[in-house]
Amino acid sequence: MALSGKLWPTHPHPFPNELLSSWLVRIAHANGLKVQTFCQHEFGGDWQVWMRDIDRMAPEWLVKAICAHTGTPEKVAWQSTLSEYEGWLYLNRHPYGQQRWIVPLKVRSKKRLGYGLVFCPACLSEDEEPYFRLSWRVAFYTFCPYHDILMHDRCPACSAPVVFQRIELGKYEVDDYQPLCICHACGFDLREAEKMPMAPYSQEPYLWWHCALRSADRHIPKRKPDMEHLNVLHQLCKVMVSHRHPLDLQRYASRQIKNAPTIDVLPGDRIAFEQRLVADRHHILQLAFWLLIRPQRLVSAWKEQAVRYNELVREFEDAPEWYSDLLKPLNRSG
Repeated sequence: MALSGKLWPTHPHPFPNELLSSWLVRIAHANGLKVQTFCQHEFGGDWQVWMRDIDRMAPEWLVKAICAHTGTPEKVAWQSTLSEYEGWLYLNRHPYGQQRWIVPLKVRSKKRLGYGLVFCPACLSEDEEPYFRLSWRVAFYTFCPYHDILMHDRCPACSAPVVFQRIELGKYEVDDYQPLCICHACGFDLREAEKMPMAPYSQEPYLWWHCALRSADRHIPKRKPDMEHLNVLHQLCKVMVSHRHPLDLQRYASRQIKNAPTIDVLPGDRIAFEQRLVADRHHILQLAFWLLIRPQRLVSAWKEQAVRYNELVREFEDAPEWYSDLLKPLNRSG
């Protein structure tokens, strides 16, 4: 791959909190080319850009190439990848398998089988040029903290996942490129998706959750949520969707929260919390936040036989000390 280092004719920089994939598609369209044509011309046919989740596993050569041709500092470019969350959403980045708190795309060849790109229709409507945010890949980002509406994880017209790099695929005469908010499968404008208000089951965890979402957007980087509490939140979410007696804890929390609906998010072997639909994640998160905001509620749930000690600690190697101390009296095996 030979790069001249010269700027592309049109070289837009990333918008605040923009995903690398979103930025790359905008660059291609700004230069009057289809995404696949642009990538093959600029990076060569041997480099299959879209055969991977480039937001999660961005190859260094791709980031360097984009920086060289757009005049963007590498530090800024890397901030458009999910490696930006290393150190507070997760400690170590894994190239394969499930990454904690990151919603997967489930890439198969160039297809996307998962619903990993969620979106806020109000945010897309307010954009001068619609684009997709890095923070929308975070599993607890199930509502928009700026518009207080629920996120969507698919086209409401045809249920297809969001795959904006395929918008013009198969359309041989395309001169005026459509914005990224157009469904690649049916042409529906995602800005027109229903704006469903966020109705919290309990006000107790709402401010903490709201802060965590804004931190994911990097608007308040100095006030990142406590990683220990995020780890416990993840553990509770994992327990409630595992195949080991998850409905007991779900139903217990739902009964205790006055405004919680009676919904069962069915368990599934080897289906991680991050792989769940956004509506299911939103429900489970509300229950988990309610338990976390007053950890003594976990002890009450154990007393009511809604959860077992070993379920709360299973495969939780980085459990914080306060969590272990809270649960230690529940361990009757010792």
